[in-house]
Amino acid sequence: MDYFPGYVEEELEDQPLVENPAPRELKKEKSSLMGKLNELRVRFAKKALAEEKEEASWKEMKERNKDLCADMVSLEAQITLLELEIAKKSREVRFDEAHDGRQLMELNYEKKRFLDCIKIFTYDGKKDVFNFVPILGRSQRHLRDALYDRQKRRRNPVGGKQA
Repeated sequence: MDYFPGYVEEELEDQPLVENPAPRELKKEKSSLMGKLNELRVRFAKKALAEEKEEASWKEMKERNKDLCADMVSLEAQITLLELEIAKKSREVRFDEAHDGRQLMELNYEKKRFLDCIKIFTYDGKKDVFNFVPILGRSQRHLRDALYDRQKRRRNPVGGKQA
């Protein structure tokens, strides 16, 4: 559906600054990694509590759960790298850069007003023609049909195809 019928769109010379979508995607990725890291920490805590010994040291627990510790360290490193990437990205970018080259358009109101004036002028002209019909002694319907036929012939000349 055309919400702006008759308006002429023109490209803006200076595209406005908008929020950069790249950091938002990186933040989503970071939050998913944080969730995985928290799951690993919970698993490590459950194992540590299940193997509860009075004199168990952290070194012994880490040795028994090397795989979980290695996964936690790698996730922490990935999160740190994502934080650095987020810090590098600018907060605002031009509209066309944020939307894959699509330009923000501006509606030209002056051209719309001009076209509306022409439409009103032609409407009023047709209305005035129909007002003269009783003077000519013909019915308005007869004149309307004649104008309609003339318009049809103009669009579809005899022997020609419809454009």
